[in-house]
Amino acid sequence: MNNTLRVALAIVALVLVWTPAGAQNEKNNWIFGYHSRASFGPIPYNGIPSINSDQACSSISDSAGNLQFYTDGVWVWNRNGAVMPGVQTTQLQGYADTSQGALIVPKPGSGCNEYYIFTTQSPFNFPHPTLMYSVVQMNAMTGGGLGDVTVKNVVLQPDVSSQITAVGDGTGNYWVMSHSYGGGGAPNNVFYPFYVSASGVTPMPSSTGYPHITGHNIASNGLYAAGWGAVGQMKFSQDGTRVASAVPSKYVEVCNFNKVNGLVSGCIVFNSDLSLLHFPFDASTVYGIEFAPLGRYLYVSTYGEAFPSPGSYCQLVQFDLQIPGPGVVVATSPSNYRGKTDMGELQLAPDGSGIYLARHGTVFLSGTYYISRVPFPDNPYPSCGFVQFGKALSGMPSWGLPNMVQGPLSCATCTMTTINGVTFCCSTDVNGQTCCKRLCPVGSTETNINGATLCCTAKGGSPIGSGTTIFCCSKP
Repeated sequence: MNNTLRVALAIVALVLVWTPAGAQNEKNNWIFGYHSRASFGPIPYNGIPSINSDQACSSISDSAGNLQFYTDGVWVWNRNGAVMPGVQTTQLQGYADTSQGALIVPKPGSGCNEYYIFTTQSPFNFPHPTLMYSVVQMNAMTGGGLGDVTVKNVVLQPDVSSQITAVGDGTGNYWVMSHSYGGGGAPNNVFYPFYVSASGVTPMPSSTGYPHITGHNIASNGLYAAGWGAVGQMKFSQDGTRVASAVPSKYVEVCNFNKVNGLVSGCIVFNSDLSLLHFPFDASTVYGIEFAPLGRYLYVSTYGEAFPSPGSYCQLVQFDLQIPGPGVVVATSPSNYRGKTDMGELQLAPDGSGIYLARHGTVFLSGTYYISRVPFPDNPYPSCGFVQFGKALSGMPSWGLPNMVQGPLSCATCTMTTINGVTFCCSTDVNGQTCCKRLCPVGSTETNINGATLCCTAKGGSPIGSGTTIFCCSKP
């Protein structure tokens, strides 16, 4: 290694040892709906999003808060709004008009360079809706420095609902949870966990909860179609100790979650409408769901049913998980929207400003659309508050808000540092020793030489000289 590079890396090491970890800004830019965006951090995205989705959406920023890319489960756009080359001819096999049809999860250890996109399909449009994953690499040669899809549509589990959620396990890895479908004779009470680590995506043993079956449709005086038991949101709590699922036309299910082995247990339900009653809901079609940051309160939104005339109201309801009961109504859609589906998904903001509620193009003032907000979600009603005009948007919202990893999220297990025009990933271990290495380009692998030096190896070639690519300095 030349002396200039040695000195530069030594300086980087000192900075990393004495500089506290930066803020986690990966959730700061939301891309959703009909060309909508909302920003919550110091680096707002000001472009016009290309997305045009009724529901499915997910977006991710880097550790500094710069938008990386976004997706509707079918198309993947870079930060400039251009379709990534890898999906221009063959797209992802998700479905934009399904509740949680896309979810972006950073690959642990990749330093904001590699991401998984998990996708699901509509239970109304696919006979065997399937959970799949694809891969985006930000340094892909085909992406022009803005990322590209390099792996597409790897099947993980058939016959699943449209619900997927994720949470960190506290070690830098993630749990991704899916749920069974219940159509065509498939089971309807199974939770499917997947462990995401630097080694990849690993299926783990499943668990059973309550059946996700459909309830009584008062308009037809019969059961809802089977697909209604497989939509809506599912969310982990911020600490990952619980998982909750909305079962439209039926109930809300809340279970305990073990972050060590991925197992679900102790499930309970709220507001089953087996007797045709579903108080305090005016409509039985529960849909959106989100935990308050401290986990005591659970917020649930409902669709407004159009029949029988004049139809029911959309509502936002708060449940106290320490005192199981019917819950209390926080907000109801305006009287002129009775019988219309104007409330959608729920998502906690990354800046502490509360929980946001998607409104399907109905909250409009002076030429601007808004999403609504619960500003103090850890407080009981009415001190939790409700703000109809919660956040101004560009574009128009639909029912979906970005599906994101719950709880702490950081794609950066290292600090990106440029030295002599070469970008390195530098991290400090528990002993205070700093190592820096170059991120290998797509199609290359890392090679350990003499037990210490990490090098980039060209595909099909031999190790490149350590004078240009090294960097682990934990050993001489």
